[in-house]
Amino acid sequence: MGVTAIKQIRNTTPAEVLVRSREAKKTVTLPPFQGVGVDIWIPWCNSLDDLRNGHVLEIYQIFELIGIRVYFYIWQKDKQVSFSTDGSWSKNGTCVPINCATGGERLLTIGANGDAFTFEIRNLP
Repeated sequence: MGVTAIKQIRNTTPAEVLVRSREAKKTVTLPPFQGVGVDIWIPWCNSLDDLRNGHVLEIYQIFELIGIRVYFYIWQKDKQVSFSTDGSWSKNGTCVPINCATGGERLLTIGANGDAFTFEIRNLP
């Protein structure tokens, strides 16, 4: 098990996207089609209470009329980086796309498939 550090974030969508570490109280705003270097760790989360208490990385948008819409909640447990789309937590979790192993430096890419947001995490070279 190791610390999983997001070192770069890329937004490949036509919308402004925010990535927030509730644990570190850090938010990164990404304009459409831009990227940024960051230093954000994916929090350890061992229970639904941990998730509710902020041990999670969130990918979201802010809408003028409806407020915040969170698309993904991301955390790590044991040797896996997991996510949910509804704020739920499960013991085994859903493995993040591309690379769900813990440890190392990563690139987080936020994309779109039609009207749906997508994301993936890859190792940095």
